[in-house]
Amino acid sequence: MAPSRRPPPKDAFASQKVTPKPVKKERKVVAENFSVGEKILCLHVASAIHYEAKIIDESKDPPSFRVHYQGWNKRYDEDVTYDDVPFRFNFYSDSSAAEAKEAQRTAMQNSSRKRARRDRERAERDRTGTPATSQAGSGLDFPGTATSSRSTTPDFRRKHRAGSYQSSENIPPRKAPKPRRSDSNKLDGDVVTIFTQPPPNLVEVLVTDKRKILEGFMVKVPEEYTVDHIVDLYVEKINNESQHVNADMFIEYDNVVTLEHTTAEMQKHIAYFIKDLFNHILKTSLLYGPEKKEHDRRLTVILAAKEVRSAEKKNRRKRSESESSQSQASEIEEEPPKFSSYYGAVHLLRMMARFMDYIPQLSASPNSLELGLATAQDFMVFLSKNMEDFVNLETDYVEMVTK
Repeated sequence: MAPSRRPPPKDAFASQKVTPKPVKKERKVVAENFSVGEKILCLHVASAIHYEAKIIDESKDPPSFRVHYQGWNKRYDEDVTYDDVPFRFNFYSDSSAAEAKEAQRTAMQNSSRKRARRDRERAERDRTGTPATSQAGSGLDFPGTATSSRSTTPDFRRKHRAGSYQSSENIPPRKAPKPRRSDSNKLDGDVVTIFTQPPPNLVEVLVTDKRKILEGFMVKVPEEYTVDHIVDLYVEKINNESQHVNADMFIEYDNVVTLEHTTAEMQKHIAYFIKDLFNHILKTSLLYGPEKKEHDRRLTVILAAKEVRSAEKKNRRKRSESESSQSQASEIEEEPPKFSSYYGAVHLLRMMARFMDYIPQLSASPNSLELGLATAQDFMVFLSKNMEDFVNLETDYVEMVTK
């Protein structure tokens, strides 16, 4: 018979008692846990990526934080309401910052792959017969690439010469019919542009503008910021940029055709082209019906004043200049008035919102069209960033004259 075992003493297992470890309470991502001056990771909604940022101010009406993205221009500063904090903010740490930078690198790589794929597809189309026009000089065969804006007036006349877009010597007519003009000037259908997805602030201007017109108001002319002035500011911006980049477009439109293969000169040429296109189509395409009468009245006044000034100048020249000089001066005076020196951002935005409609009518290869599209988008981003300075929707409208 086995000996009976004695029961263990009462304190035998005392030393084995497990003491629970204190649980570190995580801070909740709510407005109360953030303060001015704190470094954070903030979600940039348009790109769906977190970037390093800093809370630089706080407002009570409405309750919100002012956020500055580190290394970005202050024009990108945003107001994040308290309600959006759980969605937009993350606490900053070395590990979370590293994850954010990795996400940024991945987004850049994906964008580069998309561009490379489009380039390969375009090259394949060109190799199999899609025509390409010569690209001398700047590489942009696009109306408006002359150094003077006077030579950039768009030409919408159709070309009918045989071989304008494809040589019959290279491709037998029976085997490969010539592509139609609409085919040769067609951009990729899946390209996302700032014209197809305009920024909300530009949409707001267009919607408010149309509502004002329907209510019997119209934009005061001449405007403080005319199209001429806006184009000059854009060219000045390009001249002042230390690097040729389009970070604005990548941050907000990561799937657009970029400025990677363009130059600052191309951007200037497209800006001049946009101005000349504006002068060319204003009366036929950019004015609402009620505005046209006022436009005609204004044009009559402008031309009358121009004739008076011209007559005064001619009288002065008769006493001081030769006949040849008078003849040359008369030719200069015959130039029509430039509407871009009277109208401003609202009418310019009406045109830019429909810019894709004008692209197929231009005599250029698909590659040139994409380069032109990229530079035009950069100009559109410039408008978006400065629209608050260019337009005041409350004070820039006056009641229409009904007589």
